[in-house]
Amino acid sequence: MIIVTRIGPAWPSSFMVEVSSADLLFEYCVVMDRITFDTLAADYSTEALIEATFRFLLDRVPNADIRPLFELARMARDFPDFEAELPRYLAMSSKQ
Repeated sequence: MIIVTRIGPAWPSSFMVEVSSADLLFEYCVVMDRITFDTLAADYSTEALIEATFRFLLDRVPNADIRPLFELARMARDFPDFEAELPRYLAMSSKQ
């Protein structure tokens, strides 16, 4: 399960993300600026974008390999297929 909670001001926004798997709980902090949000998912909520990002990440790396603090703007640099794959993950989001 992925739980996304906004913890910062409007922009740039910070989010606490909790990912539970079996009996384990992983916590992350994600920072996102307005330009990144508008570029990637302006038709969705900020929470939907963060959730979709984590679904994308979890399909590629184990929970323990995700950095505990990162900027969403770096995703395309770290994962070249992120922007192309993101719409599919946004469509699956529970927070449109």
